[in-house]
Amino acid sequence: KYGSPSSSDADAIKIAKAVQLDPEVALMENGYQTAVGERGSRLSGGQRQRATIGRALLKDPEILICDEVTSALDVGTEGRLMEQLKELRKGKTTILIAH
Repeated sequence: KYGSPSSSDADAIKIAKAVQLDPEVALMENGYQTAVGERGSRLSGGQRQRATIGRALLKDPEILICDEVTSALDVGTEGRLMEQLKELRKGKTTILIAH
């Protein structure tokens, strides 16, 4: 819940599922209580990107700007994530920048 301490555990898990992190978290030794290191040093690049997206989504801002947010993701994960992003951001402004 880093970045949104008032969010519930259920909210955090819902977002983790939306950003395609839940299956990987389930394999971690301590699940959602796993320490991921400073700046996510124990995570892959794609996992860090998805965790960052998740933190932003947990805050649920009116405007969300994402620059190269999926550059470390494979095509399948990116597609699933984009579908979830569309669903979660309905009625809010989202700007995606890709180079």
